[in-house]
Amino acid sequence: MLPEPQSAPINPAFRVLALIGLAFFLTVAVHFLPLFTTDQPGPAWTVHGAWASVTVLDDEAGAAAPSTPFGIALLAAGAILLAAFVLELRHRAAAKQATLAAAVFLVATVATIGFIAAGTGEGPATMAYGLWALVVAVALAVLAAVLVHREPRPGRD
Repeated sequence: MLPEPQSAPINPAFRVLALIGLAFFLTVAVHFLPLFTTDQPGPAWTVHGAWASVTVLDDEAGAAAPSTPFGIALLAAGAILLAAFVLELRHRAAAKQATLAAAVFLVATVATIGFIAAGTGEGPATMAYGLWALVVAVALAVLAAVLVHREPRPGRD
């Protein structure tokens, strides 16, 4: 019989770094994706992004108009996630607070965007790729915050 392959345990700090890194990547990538769309009267809809809104009429894009600058809060969330990533590499004790702050700030930002989407008054809102990516980023950031606050126990990595 062949011996069972032994797998090396994954460093818990690497798990946290991977989760924070993925959440950061998704938070930054959202700047280039639509967050949500709202239906307009007639055959039209508005696509809301991080920095602008575009009204589409009969499958022809209109001019981009400034809208609620979700991008500012998303940049701040990305900066806090990046700080948590760097602190996880350099100063583990400070990384706990930074990771928790990043998760809380990202949850608040995504909830704000969701509430604004639901209450635009322009018609029913539909989540687009960007908002779905932010929901995944929130889940990753919250999981990272939980893992970084976990107390190590003997026999568990």
